[in-house]
Amino acid sequence: VIKIIAHDKHYIVLANTGNGKNGNTLWLGFFNDVGELDKEYRISNKSANLEATDFILAQGESSLLISAIKDNKDQKIAPSAILKWFDLKGRRVVKDVTFAIGTENRINSLALNGKEHYFIAGNIRENDGRWSGWLANINKDGGFVWQRNMARGLGGRFKVVEPLNDQYVIVAGEAMPSGEIGKRAAWVAAINSMSSEIAWQRYYRDDYNLSAIDIETYEDGQIAVLINAFGTDMKDDMDYARLLILNPRGMVLKADGYYNGAGSGAFGMMTGKNNEHIMYGYSDISYTVDIPASADLPADKTAESVVKETKTLIDHQGWIVAGSPPDQFTDPCRPNSRILQ
Repeated sequence: VIKIIAHDKHYIVLANTGNGKNGNTLWLGFFNDVGELDKEYRISNKSANLEATDFILAQGESSLLISAIKDNKDQKIAPSAILKWFDLKGRRVVKDVTFAIGTENRINSLALNGKEHYFIAGNIRENDGRWSGWLANINKDGGFVWQRNMARGLGGRFKVVEPLNDQYVIVAGEAMPSGEIGKRAAWVAAINSMSSEIAWQRYYRDDYNLSAIDIETYEDGQIAVLINAFGTDMKDDMDYARLLILNPRGMVLKADGYYNGAGSGAFGMMTGKNNEHIMYGYSDISYTVDIPASADLPADKTAESVVKETKTLIDHQGWIVAGSPPDQFTDPCRPNSRILQ
């Protein structure tokens, strides 16, 4: 499962399926309010495998806009991002656009941009083989208004995009610093949605690998950034999720860490009814088991009564946590405006 959207008394589920008649396909399921599957649809391509990455309600909410990776079975053609419009009334794909721009590219996140445009964010392969963050403003038909590659260090990618206000859009993901092979820094940037100019960008680095995987924006200008911290070199340190609250200019107002079990990580977040941050992901829970002996036992002993060894095992479990809502915020620079300066 990639994502779930609630719409018109249904829950719409987007998922990836493998080993279909035409290779990997996209799957849409429409579930009613008690969880029963009403309808399901498969979207395939005879000449390529498809991998869904995101979907949203398109402008007007009469269709779904689905982003996917089109991996051609002809290996001479680079994998490319594709958008598909799925009509909710006719329940069929009515349009698609492939970004076959000569180099490998992918869309990881979609967002509405005003009444007629969309933002797409992901990564694109440069001529030297590195990934760069890729952000584009597209019109209602999928044509470019502008696009921007942002090369950083040994590589980078955007994983999520969200408008901040009428003038700026926030993108977040990860960058790989030069000279530190294998290390990742969380990367957050504010981009002017009209000109594509960078307003500000921030990098977050420490002994962990840090990767930003979700963002939420608020009418008062605050920005919540969810970051996974993993892969530290310190033996006793565990993976965890970090939540940063930024002001409209990218300064940290609040930072919280969320730990559980032998380590945890987040897949995404949403805003609860009381504005709390609801994060969901996984947690590794450790437990011990006794391994019974099986041979060479005294006559008065059974295998179950003699422990040969004790092992520590890890159970990979679902994890959900509610963090405190953002504090009340008044922008001291422009208290009566949502426009970033």
